[in-house]
Parts: sequence; structure tokens; C-alpha cells
Amino acid sequence: MLMKLRGRAVFAVLIVAAAQLVVQVVAPARAFANANLSVTVVSTTLEDYDDRHNSNAFQYRSASCPTGMHVIGGGARVDGGDDQVRLTRLQPVRGSNGYNDYYTATAEEPDTGFAPDWQFTVYAFCADTHQLANYSIVSAGTSTDSTAFKQAIAYCPGSTLAIGGGAAISDGDHQVGLQLSRLAAPLDIARATGREDRDGFALDWKVTAYAVCADRISGAAIYGDLFWDGGTQDCPPDKHVYSLGGGGSLTDSGPYFLQSIYPFGTRSWKVQMTGVPTGQTTVQALCGY
Repeated sequence: MLMKLRGRAVFAVLIVAAAQLVVQVVAPARAFANANLSVTVVSTTLEDYDDRHNSNAFQYRSASCPTGMHVIGGGARVDGGDDQVRLTRLQPVRGSNGYNDYYTATAEEPDTGFAPDWQFTVYAFCADTHQLANYSIVSAGTSTDSTAFKQAIAYCPGSTLAIGGGAAISDGDHQVGLQLSRLAAPLDIARATGREDRDGFALDWKVTAYAVCADRISGAAIYGDLFWDGGTQDCPPDKHVYSLGGGGSLTDSGPYFLQSIYPFGTRSWKVQMTGVPTGQTTVQALCGY
């Protein structure tokens, strides 16, 4: 249960373990109240669980939006993954009845394995449904084949604009990772790219881009910068983070993958790659009042 009181909220946590979803209320959390969009950030936490650090080859977790809110974006953070563990899914999901939205993410070790323990946290950005006219989540995927690098583009319908995005690899079998998940500056599309690892992958796979779309939100715009293998960026002093994006370039960036893309505080966010990609790393967010 999560209650919102003029910028404060009770923190809801979702832990996805195996195929079963576990929901538990654990501690206070923040609701980021803004003049044009009221945004709540919800994250999973493993601090009170026995599996908070492990060396599972694959981890899948979700963060759920409170009742009366839609998911508009999200992110994920890998701790202790060195330059090995990579993100393979960053997906906004609309609940089956139009509510109960959530953001889900996966991270994987390479097919050669990774011995140390690592931790995985997922974040959801949620906004009040009544503030999101003509809300939808759309997706578009590439062909399913063994091409080494792929880019997918999801277009928002009609006059709606992208306010958040996501990306997912299908059938990568620990040998493909995400390189990029971000919006275009005009806010008309969401982009996603994926790439096979250093020694290639003989089987077929695909990448899918997700765009969260709604009518224009006054004052919302893209902000960010370029870094080597990642970095931290802030919204302007009078704005707050609405959704996140970043990663490599729009062309093959080499065998380097998104590892973390997550918020901290109301105005700041971080993007981290597993190495220095060709063309550097975009650290981007949609910020608004």
C-alpha cells in the first residue's frame, strides 16, 4: 500500500523471485510533486532479504506503481557487476485492467559466467492518471536474426509525445546486451539498440523499443551530456526528473553494454556502461517542472 500526502509517500516494494511476485511494505519513500506532473519514484530493495547479493546468472525484478498512477519510465542499477553484468530488459508495462502498471528489468551475466556476487535494483517512475491525457505504451521490434547490431524505434501515435521509454533483448542467451534506451529530442520516438558480445552469437535474437506516450506536458524537455563510459547529470535547478535514457550511440558502439541507468534524488540520475563505447555514452533524462 502506498499513500501520497502532498509530496510524501509510503514506499512499496516489489521483489520478483523466480516466477512469483512478492509485495511488501518496508519504509517511507518520496513522491516528487511538481507543478505540471506529480511523479512518484518506487524502487525494489534487497536490504532485508537473504538474496540481497548473489551470483545468479540472471536476475529479474519489477517495481510497481501505486493505484491511480501510470508508469512513465524507469531504470535499473547493477552493483558489483564489474564490467561483466549487463542489462537486457528495461520495460514499462501497463496493467491488464489499465491500472497496476509496473516497470520491469533484467540483468544477465555473460555466457562465460561471473563469479562474484552482485545486486540488482529496479525503479519505476509513476504519475497520476488524470494528468496523462491519451496515455499509451507502444512498442516496435526488429527482425529476429543473427545480425550483430540492431536498432528499434517506437513511434508515438497521433499528436502524442514520448514521455518515457524502454528496451528489451529477446533470445539473447547471455550473449547479447542492451546498448541504448532513450528518447529522441523532439519527443516523437523512443530508440533502443542491442549488440552481440565480443565473440558473437550464432542464433537469432531481436531488440524491442518501448515508448510511453501522452499529450504534451508543459515544460518537459530532454537534458543530458556525453561521457566516456557513463556519468552523472542533473536537471536544471527548477526542474525534476520525469524519465531516464542513455547508452551508446545510434551505430555499433562495440562490445559494451548498459549496466545501470537510475535516479538518485529528485533532479539527478546516472548512466553506466560496461566499458567505453565508440562515440561515448549519452546520459539523458526528460526533466520538467
